[in-house]
Amino acid sequence: MRKYMRLMEEKSFHEANNYRIENISKTLFKFMYLSEVPKCKEKCKLENFNDIKIKSIENKEFWMSTRDNLNDPFELKSLYINEEKINKYNYPVEIIQKLIKSYQEGVLIGYFTTNLESNMPMWAHYANNHKGGCIGYTVKKLSFSSQYPMMGNVLPRMLFI
Repeated sequence: MRKYMRLMEEKSFHEANNYRIENISKTLFKFMYLSEVPKCKEKCKLENFNDIKIKSIENKEFWMSTRDNLNDPFELKSLYINEEKINKYNYPVEIIQKLIKSYQEGVLIGYFTTNLESNMPMWAHYANNHKGGCIGYTVKKLSFSSQYPMMGNVLPRMLFI
């Protein structure tokens, strides 16, 4: 996996895809659930999430979530600012804070596993305490949508299979 990530960071996408095809499981599983949609007159946020999930399955794609829509409040919290070092070099702390916040809000995250049978934490955390389901994806070809270009070392926002 480290070699694959290194190749991705180096933007050697073709070589990374070949490495992935040879070394990474051909089937990935994504745990999911549909939210109970509250009764409201206007289109609700949860209704949109459910539609996105269903359409992604119909289109043989997978969806990813923003940090705010995950159940882990510590997701991406490892990004922090050492203000002492930044002030030492007179860098603008506020701008760096805005950049980190923008990164945290702009990244989409998806969780997959190759272990379906004995993966109780995935069932608990990502399938609504065992009330949801699991979608298996047979990975044939990884392609990157030009709609979501690379930005630095950040992976694209949506991967299509």
